[in-house]
Amino acid sequence: MKNLMLCGFVLIFIITACSDDKDISISNFTWLLGNWKTTEGTTTYESWFRKNDTFKGIGYQLAGQDTIIIESLTIIQLDNQIIYQATVPNQ
Repeated sequence: MKNLMLCGFVLIFIITACSDDKDISISNFTWLLGNWKTTEGTTTYESWFRKNDTFKGIGYQLAGQDTIIIESLTIIQLDNQIIYQATVPNQ
């Protein structure tokens, strides 16, 4: 999960750093929508959806029939900036 998160941060940074301010848009991240799975180490999942101009997601693992939420994720656009926020339960 850490590698997936690191890749996400790097990708967001590259997209926003290489773009002219007028080209930055939350719409650049529609490829992220849907369900993702990584099997590197412990199998982890992310699910992303769009609500208006906000991307929401959760990172989770499965333990038997239980779902363990690892983090709540948000990507928003404020003016010409894309902001990624990860909130970890109990921290």
